[in-house]
Amino acid sequence: MQSRLSLFCDRLLEAGWLGAAAGVPLFFNIYSNRIFEPDKLTLLRLLAVVMAATWLVKVVETSPGFWSLRPRLKTAIKSNPLAIPVLGFIIVYGIATVASVAPTSSLWGSYHRHQGTITFLAYMVIFFIAAHHLRYKEQWQRLVMVTVLTSIPISLYGILQHLGRDPIPWSGDVTERITSTMGNAIFMGAYLIMVIPLTMTALVLTANSLVSARGRAAKVGKLLAVSGYLVILLIQLVALLFTQSRGPWMAMGIGMTVLLVFLPLIFRRPALSGAFGGASLAALIFIFFLNTQTSFLTPLKSISPYINRLGTFMDFQSGTNKVRLLIWFGDDVGGGAWQMATHDPIRFVIGHGPESMFVAYNPFYPPDLAHYEARNAVPDRSHNDFFDQLVTTGILGLGNHLIILGVFFVLGFRVMSGERELYRRLAALAMMAAVVAHLAETSFGIAIAATRALYWIYLAAMVALPGLTAAEKEPVPAPVLSTRRSQRRRLQKKPSSFSWAFLWRRWRLYPILAYLSVVALSVPSVFGRGMAQRVQQDPAFIAWAGFAVLVLGILLTAFALNVPNNVKLRLKSSGGWLYLLVIPPVIYLAHLFLSPVIADIYFKIGQEYERVQRYDLSLPGYLKAASWGDYQDVYYSFLGGSYLRLTEKTKEVGPTLSIKTVADLYSPGFSQPWQTSRDDLIQAALVAFVRARDLNPLNPDNTTNLGRLYTFWGQGTSDPEQRSQRFAEAHRYYDESVKLRPNAAHIYAEGGWAFFLDGKQKEAEDMLRRALTLDDRYEQTYAYLGELMRAQKRNEEAIDIFVRGGRAFTAVERWNEAQSMFGSAIQLDASRVEAYRGLASLFKAQKKWPEALEVGTRVVQLLPQDATAHREVAFFHQQLGHRNEAISEAEKALELASPEQKNDYSRFLAQLQGTKG
Repeated sequence: MQSRLSLFCDRLLEAGWLGAAAGVPLFFNIYSNRIFEPDKLTLLRLLAVVMAATWLVKVVETSPGFWSLRPRLKTAIKSNPLAIPVLGFIIVYGIATVASVAPTSSLWGSYHRHQGTITFLAYMVIFFIAAHHLRYKEQWQRLVMVTVLTSIPISLYGILQHLGRDPIPWSGDVTERITSTMGNAIFMGAYLIMVIPLTMTALVLTANSLVSARGRAAKVGKLLAVSGYLVILLIQLVALLFTQSRGPWMAMGIGMTVLLVFLPLIFRRPALSGAFGGASLAALIFIFFLNTQTSFLTPLKSISPYINRLGTFMDFQSGTNKVRLLIWFGDDVGGGAWQMATHDPIRFVIGHGPESMFVAYNPFYPPDLAHYEARNAVPDRSHNDFFDQLVTTGILGLGNHLIILGVFFVLGFRVMSGERELYRRLAALAMMAAVVAHLAETSFGIAIAATRALYWIYLAAMVALPGLTAAEKEPVPAPVLSTRRSQRRRLQKKPSSFSWAFLWRRWRLYPILAYLSVVALSVPSVFGRGMAQRVQQDPAFIAWAGFAVLVLGILLTAFALNVPNNVKLRLKSSGGWLYLLVIPPVIYLAHLFLSPVIADIYFKIGQEYERVQRYDLSLPGYLKAASWGDYQDVYYSFLGGSYLRLTEKTKEVGPTLSIKTVADLYSPGFSQPWQTSRDDLIQAALVAFVRARDLNPLNPDNTTNLGRLYTFWGQGTSDPEQRSQRFAEAHRYYDESVKLRPNAAHIYAEGGWAFFLDGKQKEAEDMLRRALTLDDRYEQTYAYLGELMRAQKRNEEAIDIFVRGGRAFTAVERWNEAQSMFGSAIQLDASRVEAYRGLASLFKAQKKWPEALEVGTRVVQLLPQDATAHREVAFFHQQLGHRNEAISEAEKALELASPEQKNDYSRFLAQLQGTKG
């Protein structure tokens, strides 16, 4: 017999998984630096904590004794076909975390993703609780309703972005490719493709019930529901289109193929199933030819940017497709994720650890990847979920995950073929189509908080689906005594054509209304005046207020949920006030999970000051961030950077302090570091950088920062012995960096420059030559190597290096550096034509026509018989409006032109002559 408390626990648990389905996709935090993924996962972790505490109370409340738990657990495992594989997955995650190359990141999650073992366990809590407490058909209907309705504000917000009506000023362009509450266009598409199948099957189910509806009110209600689902589906599809995300489009096509091929079979229409299959095949052929360069469909790409995006699926030589191939299989130097997964038999079995790829990938980094992404960026995901499973949890994790998927699809097909009730069969089909789309999308993308939450909820719902029963009908209220006048009024009242009470009971709107009420109450506090100032003053208060709003939302939803009414209740609970002992652990875990959010709010405050070069004001924010998130090396790296930059604005001499530990950074004597000496600031930066390296020793950025610091310190040191010692430290850290990331050209280049400044030219050249071998398109290497050649009086080699460097800087539009490189070559040899030509190309790219003409004229003076030189000068005259001079130079160019150049130069001259006068 259940108590009132255990019954309320059931409702609270359902409110938890509904909160995960609604809150995780909707939530984002504009006051933190990361805004989206980590904050969404903090919400998920908090939900899991509340659900776990509620489940514990429920278990104690309904268990006659401790020894009764064992048979109950056995029964629960036997009733859940996914229990054994999922428990195996948890064990594999535990092994991978313990043996991880980066244990802290594996446990807590990386700074940017937060998808560590703690988050994985939060998914597991939601999965097991939903699988064993989703027992009624009405609960499934509420889950579908919450999931579908949540997509409405998300989709509408994206559409507003496309229309240029976004109230939030994001740093990137969100009009061409919408991002909505996900922060990324691909993530937005990935979320929608997991909701659209549920919307479509709900539409089909409602349309089918419309046919058999009895009574005018029922028909009107069903018709409104069908219309509503059609509108929602249209909004979702429009939003998906506006993402312009090829991966989700392709995945949606695969998911829709599954849905549309099997849907007619449920209604025993095999011919229609074949027609949908044929249409899918025709669409696939169309896309194939659209992606073929010589195809007759190629002109269609110019009609619309959406068709053009659709026609670039098979472009593997540029863009994101090229990036993915490089991440997966590398180049001639680095073998990428495949080499990372297979180089060590032990790591092949157990993996490198969850969230470890951003450090474990470094030895296998392909240098060619630097031409498509930031040079100092390292992939933290393979952009393929199966690769990610292999590199993080090994073949054990990948195999276990495939077993889970296999059991899921077997369950789905059993429900589709063995169940009689239409809603079960449609529900199974919808979840299978959504999971297929998710798997297809994550084969080229990244599993995010919103999609992972829905993924595990769908797996839990598939387990529960065969055993769902209908809840008892609500009791009919007892008749109320009335007067003759009231009876006469009821008799005279016309029968209503539409019953709001019917919709209320049928669609169970109150859970949604409860959530929306909480959101409405919190909106003024989030967007009200003075909120930004309050956040800066006390981020901890805001974080805890958010947690309070979350708990309030769950409680309101739990109170609003209906439960079977014919349940015998006992008045007294088993534990009584002892259940209050659950509260302190919940508060402690909430503090643990909210701390990273508080730290990141402080970090964003520091970054805002750093952008305007107020390093004195950025320091307090970074220090607070480091104190709240002491395990994150990112905060200490930026803290050290601010100390170093502050040396440019401080006096050389001042009080000498002893800055030896992190605690010294918070000491009252160092509260105004900009008023101390330069060496004290450098010492403070050293403490911060060392702390970052201790926290994450496999991150080469941390050791490279130490190399940069000692190079900077040594360069400004006058004492020969101290200078030598500091450069020795710089060389040691650069050596450590190249061991951690042996294929990074920029680290070799910086290390070579440190040797040059230290006067060790042989070692400098060796490192700079190695940098060129790894990547001959890294522009800074040429600058360093050119200066080395000039210092050694190897002028011919220096000129060649400077010219090549000028071209490299021009290619990345670093105009000032390019001009300096060409200028250095000209200083060494005033008659070097290649340098002048490079300089002319530089000015041409910048459309600086007077400068281009001046340099081009110098080229003509050096090469009076060169047709190309005259052709270029003619073009520069044309741009400046000097038509006579342009024609004169064009005639000289035509006279000197080779047979291959004649036609082109003749057309150019004709054009100039046609515009004369």
